[in-house]
Amino acid sequence: MKRDFLPRKVVLLGGARTPIGSFLGALRAAPAPRLAAAAAAGALQRSGVAPAEVQQCVVGQVVSSSQGKGAFRAALQRAGRHSRVCFCLHRERQLSYWPQGSLFSGDFGSFGRDSSGLSYVAFASSLRCRRARQGGYTLGDGVLVDSLVFEGLRGSEHQQLPGKWADAAAVQFGISREECDNYAVQSFKRAADATSSGFFRLEGLLPFSTAFTETPSQRASGAAGSPQVPQLQQHQEQQRRAVAFRQRRQQQQETSGLLQHDEEVQRLSLDRLASANPVFGPEGLTTSENAFNLSAGKAASGCFSSTRETRRFEFHSGSGEVSLYASRILAFADAAQADRDTSLALVAEQAMVKALRRAGLERADLYEIHEVFAALPLLLMRRQGLCPSRVNLHGGAISLGHPLGMSGIRMVLSLTAALRARELLYGCAVICNGADAATAIVLEAL
Repeated sequence: MKRDFLPRKVVLLGGARTPIGSFLGALRAAPAPRLAAAAAAGALQRSGVAPAEVQQCVVGQVVSSSQGKGAFRAALQRAGRHSRVCFCLHRERQLSYWPQGSLFSGDFGSFGRDSSGLSYVAFASSLRCRRARQGGYTLGDGVLVDSLVFEGLRGSEHQQLPGKWADAAAVQFGISREECDNYAVQSFKRAADATSSGFFRLEGLLPFSTAFTETPSQRASGAAGSPQVPQLQQHQEQQRRAVAFRQRRQQQQETSGLLQHDEEVQRLSLDRLASANPVFGPEGLTTSENAFNLSAGKAASGCFSSTRETRRFEFHSGSGEVSLYASRILAFADAAQADRDTSLALVAEQAMVKALRRAGLERADLYEIHEVFAALPLLLMRRQGLCPSRVNLHGGAISLGHPLGMSGIRMVLSLTAALRARELLYGCAVICNGADAATAIVLEAL
């Protein structure tokens, strides 16, 4: 099959990521810029790229809030990025491999004109009061809107979560609840094996300190917009907040240390898995135990574009060992459609087939299919005849967690490392961008 090569050959030189923290877990107080800086420094070291050689920096954050002006720029400068490097912050397309499709939308100018490029991905979540700046509150109760759900998950048109369409697609194509639960168990087992064997270290997992200091916005949590109270009540409220602050500080000191592994991996409970109620209706298949868990974590990857310049690198990590990250991006593809009842399965399948065709392949050696719900990889394996032993070999979003904006990068790093570790050549990763769009990428291990 003829290959439809990209206009410029893009090579992934290396990458690194922090551990993925549970929702409100060990990384709950970690500032997103600090996590991004740690992952960025690790990516630079492991890819063998000197900070002075980086020509552009792209940072993605899905829900941007309470980070301060220029926080990422300052953090990445501390990680070694030169102060004159062009900096760009993207907040959209949270599930794609690179925010806003910096590589996959065909915008290769930023990585093609320059000798090298570095892509960072970060994640943050917050609650916001939507009406606070829309005339304020008058008489009556107010409503807090969770930006993580409203901006990160819920569709702007139909105001539905993607899981509803996942259930509809799974039922239509004959997937059972038992299959979804069994797949979740398999995902946790594979992630646990990868953790105990040290595979995630090869992937680029870096220990991260959990000793944090609270930001001003965290210390003032709940203070803004509080109603006026009598002096005595105000004093009591201040005392309560002071006690709560000291308790939080003590808890942080007691739990300070290094987070060395992904927190979600040990979460599996067979009893909870069997008894969990369906989330989207009594006949649904998706539960809280066989779907992804929102998490906190960051990732970074070093990217290189230009065949001529690639020859200068020998793909060695900082320790002198051959990097397990070197891979060439052969092709990518997007797909979308409006029929929501089946779109979750069909658009992912369309994107995967299209990307493989552009790469001149009918099959890949390994696959990474985003485990946003257990139904998705099950649907693609059934419809495409994929062998389970070649799909998501080290777990996925169900067992590791799904930090918005990070998962795509993690999948690319994991796929590249898995190919190199098994001496295989081609890999394909596919991820959904909500319920009605998907992106796929084909890699060649170097």
